Amino acid sequence: MKSFEFIYTIIFLSIFSFNSFSQSNPGNFEKLNGKQFDKLSVKTIESIKNTHLFSPKKSLKIDSAFIDKKNEILDIYFPKSLSYYKFRENTVKKFTVAVRNAQKHKIRKKYTINCLIDSLPLYEYIPDLYRKTYALDSSRFEKRKKSTVQHVKNTDIPFKITKGLENRHITVWGGHGYYYSQKNKVWMWQRPNLYTTVEGMENLSYIVPYIIPMLENAGANVYYPKERDFNSDEYIIDIDNSRDKITMSANVKEVIGGFLLKDYYTDHENPFKEGNHLEMKSSKLSNKKDSVVYRFQVKKAGNYAVYVSYFKRKDNVSKVKYTVYHAGGKTDFAVNQQMGYSTWVYLGTFHFNEKKSKVVVYNTSEEAGTISSDAVKIGGGYTRIMRNGLLSPKPAYMNGARYYLQYAGMPDTAVYSLSKYTSDYKDDYRSRGEWVNYLTGGIYCHNRDSSIQGLNIPIDVSLSFHTDAGDTKNDSIIGTLAIHSTKGLKNERFFPDGRSRFASRDLCDIIETEVIKTLRSKYRNDWTSREIWDKKYSEATYPNIPSVLIELLSHENFEDEKFSLNPNFKFDASRAIYKGILKFIAYYNKTDYVVTPLPVKDFSINYKNKKFILSWEETIDKSEETAKPNAYIVYTKINDGGFNNGVLVKNKKFIFDKIKKGEIYSFKIKAVNKGGMSFDSEILSGCINNFEDTPILIVNGFSKVSSPDFVDTDSIGGFAYWNKSAVASGTEYSFTGFQYSFNKNDAWKSDFFPGHGASFSDYEEIRVVGNTFDYPYRHGKQFANLQLSFISTSAEAFEQNPETFSHFKTMDLIYGKQSNSMFNKNLKLKNYEVFSPAMRNALDKWLDKNKAIVISGAFIGKDVFLTHGKDSVRSNWVKNKLQYSVYSTWACQTGEVSGKNELLLSKKPSEEIYELRSVDALKPENGAKILYRYKENDFPACVIGNKNGYKVLSFGFPLESVIKNQDKLFKQITELLGLKN
Repeated sequence: MKSFEFIYTIIFLSIFSFNSFSQSNPGNFEKLNGKQFDKLSVKTIESIKNTHLFSPKKSLKIDSAFIDKKNEILDIYFPKSLSYYKFRENTVKKFTVAVRNAQKHKIRKKYTINCLIDSLPLYEYIPDLYRKTYALDSSRFEKRKKSTVQHVKNTDIPFKITKGLENRHITVWGGHGYYYSQKNKVWMWQRPNLYTTVEGMENLSYIVPYIIPMLENAGANVYYPKERDFNSDEYIIDIDNSRDKITMSANVKEVIGGFLLKDYYTDHENPFKEGNHLEMKSSKLSNKKDSVVYRFQVKKAGNYAVYVSYFKRKDNVSKVKYTVYHAGGKTDFAVNQQMGYSTWVYLGTFHFNEKKSKVVVYNTSEEAGTISSDAVKIGGGYTRIMRNGLLSPKPAYMNGARYYLQYAGMPDTAVYSLSKYTSDYKDDYRSRGEWVNYLTGGIYCHNRDSSIQGLNIPIDVSLSFHTDAGDTKNDSIIGTLAIHSTKGLKNERFFPDGRSRFASRDLCDIIETEVIKTLRSKYRNDWTSREIWDKKYSEATYPNIPSVLIELLSHENFEDEKFSLNPNFKFDASRAIYKGILKFIAYYNKTDYVVTPLPVKDFSINYKNKKFILSWEETIDKSEETAKPNAYIVYTKINDGGFNNGVLVKNKKFIFDKIKKGEIYSFKIKAVNKGGMSFDSEILSGCINNFEDTPILIVNGFSKVSSPDFVDTDSIGGFAYWNKSAVASGTEYSFTGFQYSFNKNDAWKSDFFPGHGASFSDYEEIRVVGNTFDYPYRHGKQFANLQLSFISTSAEAFEQNPETFSHFKTMDLIYGKQSNSMFNKNLKLKNYEVFSPAMRNALDKWLDKNKAIVISGAFIGKDVFLTHGKDSVRSNWVKNKLQYSVYSTWACQTGEVSGKNELLLSKKPSEEIYELRSVDALKPENGAKILYRYKENDFPACVIGNKNGYKVLSFGFPLESVIKNQDKLFKQITELLGLKN
């Protein structure tokens, strides 16, 4: 656990006397002019440069200097741009010593010398968090009383967060979205498609899959001014338009005021002011148990966001029970209806199948008051905001904040249309800061209209995440810029509650420091820190709470994009931002913090005595001592359902003894501590059709997530989708189409001809599947359909303890798109090779006579035999042990495979399974035989051998990528291996 010691002892240094820079008698000061100032300026700047505190490119100058000869004081004023540097106590000391040493002997020895920026001494630019000897600025600390009630709380989480972001409320958004251009009279992007993505979607690919979940896992309520659900389907259940889908108690009343669903909305229309809502008295007041049930049925099984809404009453209660019934069971929430009224309130995202589901609102409460219930929203859909007779053709999640905010009931001239409907482009980025103020309410939302009361949500901090413009012609990184504003719209230095706006500078500095530290330690030790600007950007200025705008990297620079398209980089950069926010909130609220753990590793399932034995290991976060787990949550899913709410376990082992024959059980793990919970582990599954069976052992060796391979020479550069395309962690939402301009000299002419990096846009609305980490379930389901039993393990767990699995006779080794990554190789990071030394050693111990192994993967030949710097030990081992080598890669374009069954492979990015740009043609070795061939060229696609007394069946493509006759293929595999049900 991390504790902060608050030091309030004021230590005065001779070079920094507060009384001297306060200038109690300004009349004694004389401004230095002419040669005198020029000489002081030249010598002082030269001395500062010799400290090497600043980049040689940094322009240093002095604005003015004033001398008080009577009191022996010299005040030197530096421009505001100097404040963009991240000052620390040691750098302030080094800087001021350099300034003193540059002065004349008399001044150097006798005078008090003050170095000032914007009339403030340098130490005021040191965040309180990093001060040890300088006095703390207490005005930067939180002024409001600590809230003990969250807006929305999942009451089924089986542990308590006490040192994370519990009871905290944070606003987050990313970049720009699809918007209507009044100038061009068309819906369009603000930026061009570059390097297989577009700025508006690239920002989203950090915010929604990474930053928001990290903050939520730490206990925070996170507010997002756009649609966070990626489904194109939306289901609205409301008393005005779907009365037949609502069941309510007799005591529930319909009341005027509330949401009204329409096909579209135009200027000035507020959906939450045109309909009706339902009300019931709390059980404390009525002595009756009442409820409202909203029923729905999705057309396609999947994960959907659930939103609720309610109306404002003077006697709204602070804890209302909601229950969401989903494919994994039911989950309860407590919602504080004294805040966040007449808008969409996000509960969570759940898996729903095609069966009927429901959301229930109860009146059970210990408070005497009213419980309101308005529309329930499932999924994302398309925007319903009409602009000049046109609706956006894109799903809602792709559109700008301005449109979602109107749909979510925000006031127009105070939030989403500050331009009075004349410029959606400007309204989109201006609206976000005012939305923060409206959420907070009261004095915080009076920038535009002092009569507006807002939604009473105690927002703690605001984060705006962007990527920036700019490119280089070499391998330089544009890098990270952070922006804040220490002055408000009217140049005021304090927020409405009296808190210093320097709190925003501290937040900005702390987050940027975490980001740079992380990226330099893990990726490039020269990752560029582009300073922390104090400028009046709307997203950093409008919010009346501590706020920051992060420009992580440049979406226009090829070298930056090599990193940005990598899922591990996204995770690490996002985790650094989360840690910066956590540390800021903890310190400035005088509390302790604990960082959430990393996901577990070495996960496995074993089977013994009619029980599944789950085990795993913790992953150590070497950069954060507090991020150690103290417990774990085990989640369970049955067949095609969803995961349940999980059970808490203290050890790294869990025994599941409720096995029913024929049911497929899937499990995932989260590590937890007092700060919150980790991301999910991979998903492992098991099924027992007969308790006396020896199950098939499925080993998941597909752990790869990566950016695409690339080409980079003096003249061309880009992402080589024809070689190894990107592998997303889960689903990729920012891929818009393949790159077509690789010429580095191809200059930008317009957004229609953007030059180098230009990419297609034909995949903009497709959610491209990467590594979903559930392939044991996909394979296992085929075995279960054949009445065969199976269990599964991660490759890492098998490699660690192959003896544990020695009694299993058949193995299905999944390699998917596992292969060396160019990105990882260049940075000397851990790579994703097939048949690593650890795997070869484990298989040497496991393989034996009368056993059988099925191997499948797109690169099981190329990665062993055709990669740069061939490994002869590995290639000889594969030839001798597994009886294959490789003829070629890129063996099939059509995806058609012929043999006993006619197969078809997934060859394009899709929403169902990852695509295969490249597959291997395998060469049989040592007597192995060919079973399948690629139809277009007759290259071998699958070989089988048994020279060593065990059967080896090797596929040059992943079995899970077969989209035609996959069931028949698995049946053939079991017959070839002699497996019987």
